[in-house]
Amino acid sequence: MTGRVGAIVRAMDRELWVLMAGFFATNAGYFMVIPLVSIYTTRDLGLSAAAAGLVVAVGVGVQKSLGLFTGLLADRLGRRRMLLAGLMVRVAGLLAFLPARGLGGLLLAAALVGLGGATFGPPIRAGLAARATPQNRQTLFVGRSLANNLGATVGPLLGAVLALYDTRLAFIVSALAHAALATAACRWVRNLGTEDGTGRPTLPRLFRTVAADRLLWRFGALAVLFTVLYSQLTLTLPLRAGQLAGTAAAAAAAASLFTVNALSSIAMQAVWIPYSARVPARTAFGAGALLCAAGIVAAGLAPSLPLLYGAVVVFTAGEILAFPAADTLVADISPPASLASYYGVFNLAWAVGASAGSVLGGWALSGAGAGPAAVAVWSGFLAAGLAVAVVSQTTRWTSPAPAVPAETEAAGPATTAPATTGPATTAPAASAA
Repeated sequence: MTGRVGAIVRAMDRELWVLMAGFFATNAGYFMVIPLVSIYTTRDLGLSAAAAGLVVAVGVGVQKSLGLFTGLLADRLGRRRMLLAGLMVRVAGLLAFLPARGLGGLLLAAALVGLGGATFGPPIRAGLAARATPQNRQTLFVGRSLANNLGATVGPLLGAVLALYDTRLAFIVSALAHAALATAACRWVRNLGTEDGTGRPTLPRLFRTVAADRLLWRFGALAVLFTVLYSQLTLTLPLRAGQLAGTAAAAAAAASLFTVNALSSIAMQAVWIPYSARVPARTAFGAGALLCAAGIVAAGLAPSLPLLYGAVVVFTAGEILAFPAADTLVADISPPASLASYYGVFNLAWAVGASAGSVLGGWALSGAGAGPAAVAVWSGFLAAGLAVAVVSQTTRWTSPAPAVPAETEAAGPATTAPATTGPATTAPAASAA
């Protein structure tokens, strides 16, 4: 298995390495500033905590809600073009925080940061999927998740160090990281699957393809349920840690919970990479959702912090199984010309699930005392995980939507065709997922 991973890594060309570095850089840059936005808004600019919350909500809301539309545009206009445009829009948004002194300027900056993320998110994931083969796709997506988590771990630490000198330095360094990625992508990334000479589908044709694919919307429903579960990591589990630690130690307990999640995620992903290609994506996605649900239930009923940390490790195991598998399933059911659009649907499902999860998580925690009522509330999450596992395992995800024919326009001069990223002799995963 280690030899298989080594062969995949050796076959990765410069474009794939730039994409992998991009996942790390964008996450490091984003999480470098997001924890500091509230501090910058309240302490440095003297605005209210409500204003700080609104600024963060606008940025996140714009990024998560526009993914479907930017995905459609990426498949129509070209993924490389949208990747570069999104990175530069995010650079503009990060730098716009510097002169902003009132709520209006901060909201504009946050909206630009979110719009940039919504614009480059679907095409960079679609580009990775387009460059992969069915044999190595899930392994590459595990690598992507590892790069994401490394960035999400390094970013806040670097932001905290920069904030010791000046909070604005974090925005500048984050902008430089995104600009450096844009420069590297402009120089070395030439083909994300839509830059050849075969033409690109029109927006009406893309929209009809997406709307008519029942398999995609079945996956979207599962993605909503999974995101309801995953969103508890940022709301319910930290609040539960505060309940167990007491008011004085609540902040430290919540921070330690995220540390456990980050470190265990990186460690488990490194172990999981050699085995990922042997497990069907539908099985990994279902098992991951079930483990996340089990971790939530265990956290809700945990009587002490050590047991809560154990529940977080179980939750994290589900996270590292489910995310790469979900990306793989989207790539498996999508026609090649519609990859970014399909990832846009995934983003839309994420937005819906995260919103619902925030409401449900708060309601669940309010009933997390002792007794049968608490068991029933937390077991609802377990039922959601079980539903995802059953439907994912029993669905055949190997029948893509019809290819997008006709109604296409020339995409411009042909460029070098994407290289395969794994040995041609490697057998596909058992489920062909």
